[in-house]
Amino acid sequence: MGRRTFASIGRALPQRQTIVLTRSGWTHPQVLTAPDLNALPLAPDDPRTVFICGGADVYRQALPRCSDLYLTLVKRTVEGDAFFPPFEDQFDLVGELRDTPEFTILHYRNRLLAAAGTRGAPDPPAASALNPRPSDG
Repeated sequence: MGRRTFASIGRALPQRQTIVLTRSGWTHPQVLTAPDLNALPLAPDDPRTVFICGGADVYRQALPRCSDLYLTLVKRTVEGDAFFPPFEDQFDLVGELRDTPEFTILHYRNRLLAAAGTRGAPDPPAASALNPRPSDG
């Protein structure tokens, strides 16, 4: 995630390693930092799935590299000045993972990476296992 997104959350995300992208030299004791996506501290054979959690510029930079998108659509109007970038020309809807009165979670797959046979994200957990609490990331 970007530094401003981290600041808005105010803490490292639970039960995962949090990496903050920043070019300012900023540090925090609970997270790793990197100046950009190319410098992420991950080995090429790292088996973990990486999740991108904002902000808008980080999403824009990461979209071409993402095999899958798991988007939460909040069913209310909120004020804001940063938005998720256009993606519909690169991704196909795979399915709806969860639909509640408050939000819907949709799964999209990158059609170019899928056609190239690039390994995608693992199958998502059953919809009933997804945690809807926004504070858990």
